[in-house]
Amino acid sequence: MQAYEIWPGLESGDLVFIETADPLARFLKQATGSHLTHVGLMRDTGGGPYILDATPQDGVFEVAIDEFIERGVGHRYAVYRFNGLKHPGTTNHPAIKTAFDHHYLKPYDPYFRLEKSAFYDAELIWMTYAEAGARIGKFQRLRDLGADTSEGRAVFLSDWRHNPLCKSATQGIEACWAQILDQEIITPASIARDPRMTRVYSSFDDAR
Repeated sequence: MQAYEIWPGLESGDLVFIETADPLARFLKQATGSHLTHVGLMRDTGGGPYILDATPQDGVFEVAIDEFIERGVGHRYAVYRFNGLKHPGTTNHPAIKTAFDHHYLKPYDPYFRLEKSAFYDAELIWMTYAEAGARIGKFQRLRDLGADTSEGRAVFLSDWRHNPLCKSATQGIEACWAQILDQEIITPASIARDPRMTRVYSSFDDAR
């Protein structure tokens, strides 16, 4: 039997955050000071809540909420709600509609670019909400997030020769790294800290 409960107050369009344990998550925790390192979008279905997110394994895909929560450290999760996108109760949340109409099954983006052919998790959430009419969170340069460390290099330079920023045949790893550091990304913590977001549930011990 699972050691956690699914919060009964979930609504379609809610954002569900977990703490993951991969190298990217370790960097994000250090960079943002938050346990919230991965985020997905909740859709209510006849089979219960499902979470749409983007992962290296599956790209943009949805899974049952219990499977999503079980990816997280200690099975802890937090639910945040943005109330600025009103919609009739008989229709899908606007962010869910844009996600399934335009982005479902697209691949994962290991280079963290802001574009629509591939996505990482926080970018998918930002894009679907932006296309529905709300820009949530704030993009930050990797340099400003303190990425110029061994941990940051391990994440963002792991496949640098194939990074679109570094395709010049004469460009070496350090020149590539300088360009990557100036790249802007959106983090799960930045989305959660948007002043228009409300935390409606958390099983974490602290508020971050």
